[in-house]
Amino acid sequence: MVVFANATLTLTLAAQGLLLHDGERGPVFQGDWALGTEADMRVFGHCLPAAGQGPAPASLLIQSTAGGSAAAGERLTATLHAGDGRPLLGPVRLQRVAQAPIRPVEAPATRPAPLQRRDAALAAASGPAR
Repeated sequence: MVVFANATLTLTLAAQGLLLHDGERGPVFQGDWALGTEADMRVFGHCLPAAGQGPAPASLLIQSTAGGSAAAGERLTATLHAGDGRPLLGPVRLQRVAQAPIRPVEAPATRPAPLQRRDAALAAASGPAR
């Protein structure tokens, strides 16, 4: 996984796709596949919905600012376009950032008390087991 960011945006490139995240609004764009060269690629996916809206087709143009592979470089620019080609965001400059190591989360030995009460209420409401 490779992460680029500026003061408000974070772009995460992973094997499964790409996510553009705005620190104030939350996830903005999720990309599933790309076309182009390593230095200039267009990622296709959808804008993530705001309240009351559905996902909309969109693409993100990613360009290396120093030549070479965008994912391997230190800086890139990104421009978000609607499905009809209208620019929605950018171009914005992003800098490669170090990631904090991911620590595994241990599952609790038992379900939390509120879930235990809910499970018991559901079992009682559904009647005796057959």
